[in-house]
Amino acid sequence: MTHTEILHKTYDAALDRAFSMGKPFEGLSAEIKEDIEYLVSRSENNKAIVTVLTTLLTHKQADPLQDIRYHQKGLPGGFSGRVIDKAEITP
Repeated sequence: MTHTEILHKTYDAALDRAFSMGKPFEGLSAEIKEDIEYLVSRSENNKAIVTVLTTLLTHKQADPLQDIRYHQKGLPGGFSGRVIDKAEITP
């Protein structure tokens, strides 16, 4: 599955959860809710952070064995997060 397909599948699942439950945060810990609210409240001013997180989390689903901390090709065992972002996430 491509990163774009994973992104669409995850987005659709989130919409389904939000509409079917009416309470999309139900079942999440208070800490995770706070983290999500923090990111969302700053997403307009910090688009790069949201994009990087989206790219890395999508890549982790595409390649579960990849350590996403190594998101630069020059790092040992790394990959190019920027290439994935430009080709599949940002568009």
